[in-house]
Amino acid sequence: MAAQREALAEVLLGLKHPHESVRQRAALALGSLVRPEVAGRVAARLWEEPDHFVRETLTWVLARVPDAALPYAVAALEDPRPRVRHTAAHLVGKIGDPSAVGAVVGLTADADDDVAAKARFVLTRLGDPSAIPALTAYLGRGGDDRRTELTRDLASFGPHAVPHLLPLLEHPDPAVGDHARWVLEVIRENDLTLTRRQPPPSEV
Repeated sequence: MAAQREALAEVLLGLKHPHESVRQRAALALGSLVRPEVAGRVAARLWEEPDHFVRETLTWVLARVPDAALPYAVAALEDPRPRVRHTAAHLVGKIGDPSAVGAVVGLTADADDDVAAKARFVLTRLGDPSAIPALTAYLGRGGDDRRTELTRDLASFGPHAVPHLLPLLEHPDPAVGDHARWVLEVIRENDLTLTRRQPPPSEV
């Protein structure tokens, strides 16, 4: 046990090394050593980590102790730094706990467009249909890329999204109605695709 504590301490120290290759090795080693009680220290390093690949590895590490990591991720959704909010939302999505839906919904209106888009995507990872109204509020907004992303996000809820979309077909803003119609078409196409993929019933 003492040897494991020493190894953990050395790895945590490695996360502060100036070279990203050393930090990456430390993060990878942490995967087999992480314990719930060090989730806060790892999360603190994640929010400060400048390298994308090291952040991804630290996110993977924290997702291995989801119950301990989630409170830190939810708290960081309110960080003043957009990159931290984005990283925290990404971690919430990896953890996949629907209890975080309320906190993520608030981030869909973030002043940073990338953070807001990330939050909308994370809601699809959490899979709670209660998030659908928060997503339909953005129909018809943004450029083509953002509209395509939102179409994907809403369509991922399948039939659960349909009752929220149908009333919007007659929305006073034609852009909203057109976007709702697009999402409904994608849901219908996905449903048909799944139906075609199902094997025929076996003959008795």
